[in-house]
Amino acid sequence: MLPLVEILQAFLKQAPVFGLLIIFVAWQGYAFSVNWFLIVPVLLVQFLIGSAFALFVAGLVPMLRDLQRLVPSGLTLMMFLSGVFYSYERIPVEWQSTFLINPMAFLIKTYRDILLSTGAPDVHTLFIWFVIGCTFF
Repeated sequence: MLPLVEILQAFLKQAPVFGLLIIFVAWQGYAFSVNWFLIVPVLLVQFLIGSAFALFVAGLVPMLRDLQRLVPSGLTLMMFLSGVFYSYERIPVEWQSTFLINPMAFLIKTYRDILLSTGAPDVHTLFIWFVIGCTFF
């Protein structure tokens, strides 16, 4: 139960950030779109994937104590590799599909597609990640 409490707290801390993000996107001149409501399923998928990974690692930590120190560094590395500071479109086209195997890179791409109305989100891949998250949760 303790890992789930930590996960839920981190997830709930993200809610005000999304509120500010939506205000900032609207302030930048992007018009409100009905697609913005698609953020809810994307958040659900992010919660499921993150929870599944966190519960898996939490089960390994008692056996591999050093993993507890490696997780924060690994998460930071994954953040930098997921396209937070750059768009996946800057990666050569032949490597983009490989890059989007990273679930966080895919979710960031989906958030950008929804909020900036640059295209329809990839619902098929989102559903695949939903099934994977439900399976391992």
